[in-house]
Amino acid sequence: MPLQFSDEAAKEVIQLLRSISTRTGEGWLGESWGFWMQTAAFSLSAIAAVAVIYYNGKQSRVRTLIDILMHQKSDKDLIEATRRVNALRVNGEKLSKHVDVDSDVRKDILMVLNNQEFLAVGVRLGYFDENVYKQSQCSNVLRLWGACQGFIYELRQGDKKPTLFQDFEELAKRWESNPLKKISDQTWLDKFKAFF
Repeated sequence: MPLQFSDEAAKEVIQLLRSISTRTGEGWLGESWGFWMQTAAFSLSAIAAVAVIYYNGKQSRVRTLIDILMHQKSDKDLIEATRRVNALRVNGEKLSKHVDVDSDVRKDILMVLNNQEFLAVGVRLGYFDENVYKQSQCSNVLRLWGACQGFIYELRQGDKKPTLFQDFEELAKRWESNPLKKISDQTWLDKFKAFF
C-alpha cells in the first residue's frame, strides 16, 4: 500500500525541501555558486586572451627584428660600409677626423650610424624586442659606439643638432652599464625577465 501524507505533512516536506535548496544554492555574498563559477570562467578567459595578445605582440616584435637583421646581412652596401668602418677602428684611426670632410669614409660612417639609429629608435618605441637585439648584437653595438662617439659628438657640435644619434647613444650607454651576463651566471629572475 502506498504511503499517504496529510496535506499538512506534504506542505512541511515541500517547505523543508525549498529551504534546503535555497541554502545549498546560496554561495558567497548571496550569489549562487553557479554565478561565481561562471564569473571565474569568464575572468580566466579574459586573462588568457590578454596573455595571448601580449605574447603575440612580443613574438611580432621579435619576428620584425629578425627580419631586419636578416635584411642587413644581405645589404651589400651596408656590409661593405660596416667592414670599412671596422677596418678604420682596428687600424686605430679616429673617425672624428672625417666629420667635416665630404668623403666616402664619411658616407660609410653615416650609413652605419643611421642604420644603428633606426634600430635604436625601434627598440625605444617598442617595435623591436630589445632583449633579442642585445643578445645578438651587444658587442657589435658597443664596439661601434666606442669607435664613433667622438664622430657623433663633433657632428652634433658642427651641425648644432644635439639630438643626432641620441637613441643609439642612449642604447649603447644603457648596455654598457648593464652588460650581458654569461648564461651560466643568469638567475631565474633574469630568465623570467627575458621571457617577458
